[in-house]
Amino acid sequence: MSVIVPFVEAIVTNQCRHRRVLLRSLPPIRSLSFLRAQTRLRTKAPAEEIAPDVAFEEESYPSYNPQAALEVHPGDVLNGRFCQKLTRRRWRWQRDRYVVLKFQDCNYAPEDVEHELRILKHIASANPSHEGSNFVRTIVDSFDVPRPDDLKQSNILVPFEDESIIEEFANEILDIPIPMKKGKDRTVYQSFHLGKPRSWALWPKITDFGQAKRINESEMNILPIQPEAYRAPEVFLGTGYTYSADIWNLGALIWMLMEGKDLFCRSDIPSGTPRSHVRLAEMIALLGPPPPELVERAREAQKWKWTPRVRSWETGELCDNINDFFVGPFFDEDGRFLHNDLIPKNLKLEDTVTVLEGNEKQLFLDFAKKMLRWLPEERQSAAELLHDPWLRSNLPQK
Repeated sequence: MSVIVPFVEAIVTNQCRHRRVLLRSLPPIRSLSFLRAQTRLRTKAPAEEIAPDVAFEEESYPSYNPQAALEVHPGDVLNGRFCQKLTRRRWRWQRDRYVVLKFQDCNYAPEDVEHELRILKHIASANPSHEGSNFVRTIVDSFDVPRPDDLKQSNILVPFEDESIIEEFANEILDIPIPMKKGKDRTVYQSFHLGKPRSWALWPKITDFGQAKRINESEMNILPIQPEAYRAPEVFLGTGYTYSADIWNLGALIWMLMEGKDLFCRSDIPSGTPRSHVRLAEMIALLGPPPPELVERAREAQKWKWTPRVRSWETGELCDNINDFFVGPFFDEDGRFLHNDLIPKNLKLEDTVTVLEGNEKQLFLDFAKKMLRWLPEERQSAAELLHDPWLRSNLPQK
């Protein structure tokens, strides 16, 4: 559930006893109350309630964990500074500014929250003239809010190309009853579709840095990174990664953009089976077995330990090595995969592409295979990929 609030563009994290708000812009705080204008929020009709036994919105996701999520309610007030009761406050000469807030649960994964905050601060301090700065969200400031019992959580989404979309939605939502599902300890609200883009002149923005990692050129990078569906094999195997891991990430992400679903997306995972086993089995089905060089690197990586220990995404336990973190090993002494029963049968990479046909489909697969390589050093760089025939054939002609 996203929260739209005037003035402050923020990320908000729950810091155990406090919520930390990462501001993107903050107006001056003044005591001249007579200059403030207030807009009363209208009362809307009663909302439709969803049956308790129906999986609703985020409840339908396999990874949904209600204990790790915090509720968001329309009309919630942030720190009393930007909204007061059921009013929106602004200076009379200022127009409302609508933003999206992101709350993270520090009680569930405090290390992850602090990690993302450090990454965001690092990005905010980088060179603003860098050509990549247009493609990332940055923060301006942060502050803590004392934690009440009604903790909330929401997510930052990509920016809108037309702010009028948000303004129209904010006005309409005051009168539209929001379908919801009320449980014993939480309420789940229905999300809203805001329609098609009004312009194709969009700047995609990276907004989630929870699993981002600063690359240190002088040392081996082995601490786990990346979302599960886009995680490179060298990350699963702990053999060390560099920028080529992002190339794999892009190669896997293209399927979501093209097909509307992830390439590595098996959801019928047998109970108790580590998800890392399933993802590697999918890679083997689609790309063939890993080369002996990578298996040998994985065997050597089993000896390495890191400090401090890191909490496993699989087991929740603190770990100091890749085997414990991803529940390895994955290969026997002869280099054979230990979980052949998990490899999908008759699954081919070409069968996963349904929106293209003929020569265009083959060109796309050739493009994707330049990124989805087992060995990191065999993947093409971003500069090399720009010259790929399939990509260039889809660029606007001058």
